[in-house]
Amino acid sequence: MFYKKAFTLIELAITLMIIGILIAGIIGGNKIIDSSRLAKARMLTSESVVKNIEGLVAWYETSLSDSFNLSEAADNSQITKWYDLNPSSIVMHHNTLTKTASSAVTYVKNGINSIPAVKFSGSNNDTSGKISLSNFYQGNSSRSTIFMVLQPTQILSGQTNIFIDSGNSSSESTLGISSSNNLNANFGTTTNISVTFAEEQTYTLAFYSLGSDSKVFFNNSSKPFTNTNFNIGTNQLSGLTVGSNKNGVMPFNGLISEIIIFNRPLQNEERKAIFRYIADKYRLKVS
Repeated sequence: MFYKKAFTLIELAITLMIIGILIAGIIGGNKIIDSSRLAKARMLTSESVVKNIEGLVAWYETSLSDSFNLSEAADNSQITKWYDLNPSSIVMHHNTLTKTASSAVTYVKNGINSIPAVKFSGSNNDTSGKISLSNFYQGNSSRSTIFMVLQPTQILSGQTNIFIDSGNSSSESTLGISSSNNLNANFGTTTNISVTFAEEQTYTLAFYSLGSDSKVFFNNSSKPFTNTNFNIGTNQLSGLTVGSNKNGVMPFNGLISEIIIFNRPLQNEERKAIFRYIADKYRLKVS
């Protein structure tokens, strides 16, 4: 009886050891996969066409070590600075988005398709849920192209969920999710475009702010979402607030991984090249 019991305990110990080795191997393998994905994202970012396209105002992304303070690029860390990667800005840290540290804006290591992201989790009338810049150092833009990669995690009902506001202190230039889950654009004139957003889904868009000739490319590099252009008004792009409107009263809850802003309407091949970069980096399907 004694030998049988002892043998059983030995078997149990060996079994637990094997399980431990397997778990360690799985964890180690996952770390290798995560590191490989991040390394590829960094390579694609560094080699992308974005920095070579004329009219680049600002470029915010989440994979490079230059995007954040090193101490803040850790899972669930509070973000106080998000740096512009535009080559004309990065050395002097022009166009840096800033905020006071809070749990409403954090770094997420495994964000959109396992690439890091900035997580926004503000509430109504709470200015801590946004990160902002008063004015771009290049000045205002009356015509612009804005690319974004985002994922709503909670769409607040009965209100507009604004993910960016580019207006100055006296005007709004906003993009967000309307109370009916459509794309809401307001650069002086409010327009709802029948793009339908859903929680936990990733979207990439290119928005052309061109007054009455505005248009949006939504998960599609070649065809605008509607056959006709729409009027959003003529307010200029002057600064940038991300995660809410500049007053903090219309928060966006979700992940944002990339914002690229140009001070002109991009040509077809330029837009397609940026969409290809985004699709490869985040492993997204773009038509």
